[in-house]
Formats: sequence, C-alpha cells, structure tokens
Amino acid sequence: PPWIINDVVVHIVWADVARECYLRGDLATARELAMEAKRHAVTHGDHRTLRVLIILIARVDHAHGKHAEAIEGLGELKDSTVSELADMTEILFECYTFLSKPVWADDVV
Repeated sequence: PPWIINDVVVHIVWADVARECYLRGDLATARELAMEAKRHAVTHGDHRTLRVLIILIARVDHAHGKHAEAIEGLGELKDSTVSELADMTEILFECYTFLSKPVWADDVV
C-alpha cells in the first residue's frame, strides 16, 4: 500500500539510519543523527524510540572511547525492557572494564 506522509515518523527513520551508520562504522554521523532523533523523540513523547536511541548513543560513545559519557548517558534510561537492560548491562560492563573500575552487579542493575 502507498505510504501516507502522516504514517512516516521522521525521528524513527533517523533512528534507523543512525543504527545503520553505526553498524557501518560511521560513528560521527550515527551520533549526530541519533542525537537529533532523540530530541524529536522527547518532543513527541516516543519513549520506546527514546530508549533505543539512548542505548545507540551509548554504544557510539563507547566505540569513540568516551566511556564516561556512555555511562552517564545510560543513566537516562527509564522503564526498560529486559532486552534493553541486557544491552545496557553489556555496555556498562565494557565501559567500566575500559575505565579499569570495578563494578558491582547491584550497581549496574
């Protein structure tokens, strides 16, 4: 069926493009798109996409070596699904490992 312009939600499209950029290694573009999509997700109250973007931005920050920023960004994550919590735990573990700081499981959860 043909798309109606109202069916296309721009920040979701940007989130998908940002994820593709991340997967292809274009981290700067991925972060820029994800940050813009995040601003729009907040404006539109799209909590699901917001959670996806927070995790994506943390992955990009971790890949850039900005481990403290990745950890701080994940602090915004609220009402996560089990899958999102697993992603968050993985990113936090990797970031704390690179920072050479011990972390307790209770602190992550």
